[in-house]
Amino acid sequence: MHLQVEFSDQIGQRFLFLSTVNTDGQYYYFGDEQTQYKGMEENAIGNPNVTWEESTKTDVGFDLGLFNDKISLQVDFFHESRKGILLQRATIPQVTGIYPWSIPYGNIGKIKNKGVDALLEVRNTTNSGFFYSFRGNFTFARNKVIENDEPAKKYPYLSGKGKRLNQPFGFVAEGFFRDEADIQSSPYQALGSVRPGDVKYKDINGDGVIDSYDQVAIGYPRLPEISFGFGGTVGYKGFDLSVYFTGAAHATVDIGGFGMWAFYDGLGSNNILKEYYDNRWTPENPNARYPAIDVGNNPNNFVTSTVWKKNGNYLRFRNAEIGYTLKNINKKYGISQFRVFLNGMNLHTWDHVKIMDPESNDGWGQYPLQRSFNIGFQIDFN
Repeated sequence: MHLQVEFSDQIGQRFLFLSTVNTDGQYYYFGDEQTQYKGMEENAIGNPNVTWEESTKTDVGFDLGLFNDKISLQVDFFHESRKGILLQRATIPQVTGIYPWSIPYGNIGKIKNKGVDALLEVRNTTNSGFFYSFRGNFTFARNKVIENDEPAKKYPYLSGKGKRLNQPFGFVAEGFFRDEADIQSSPYQALGSVRPGDVKYKDINGDGVIDSYDQVAIGYPRLPEISFGFGGTVGYKGFDLSVYFTGAAHATVDIGGFGMWAFYDGLGSNNILKEYYDNRWTPENPNARYPAIDVGNNPNNFVTSTVWKKNGNYLRFRNAEIGYTLKNINKKYGISQFRVFLNGMNLHTWDHVKIMDPESNDGWGQYPLQRSFNIGFQIDFN
């Protein structure tokens, strides 16, 4: 008998149908003595109409086996429409006096997902005893936001509707300011004061000002749309070799973070990556990869932009193992086989990011994957 119970609370909010109040340490003053009395304030506004979201799924697939299943192929196509997704309302204006954390939730989100999963396997042993196998998997998954309750935008390109879930928005960099004359002849930089070597952004709406209205969808979300893996094994007369690769595509990595902001938390707190220092803007290096170095958080340079968004596609040599196996080597002691092997993990990665692991979320201090090698042996007894 097997009994299993699963529960998931993705919203992390309880009793959404109830309105609540709290005492957060705020006081009211009364009387001539100005005595402090602790008061209450509105916390969460309840919605008695919240309910479950609805999902309609369609899956179509096939399994194919050839040559006595020496070759097998599985392919599944899927499509999902979700509606009534529980979201915090975004169209309630602040002029109502409602605190942002008090805004009620509602079944208002809509999203569509589609994609394909595929798996190919090949296994065979020849008459001479040579064994080989191959296994490859491929997944493509794309989503689109249909409704997210966002307010109407001044410009259509600012809207998240019709785009991917968690689509990043930011500024499009056009290089770096060469000198003061370049700054004066460019659109007004409302993000902060600029100097030569700072990032120059594209004026998307053409109003002569670089501000929040010049942000557009840039790149892909962090979660890849495409992921895959492939590998194989060969064996002959006791020797065997296995390799495995993984990869992803249609993803964007944000490399901004501590390593790019000199002295981010004050003197002596953080330094910058050598990659940034060696490729920074200087008058002698106007076509640099990164802007001029600044102390602290430069409000113009360190906004989300194409400067810090990098292609997240990668191919990783995940692991490899080579071994040799001896069988029936000592019947007296009941040893059926002895195997010695050498393996390695995280052997190499081909990617566009270079300065950090392409599977990291961002540049805010994740510890990188380590390359490792192991030598071992295995003894099997009867």
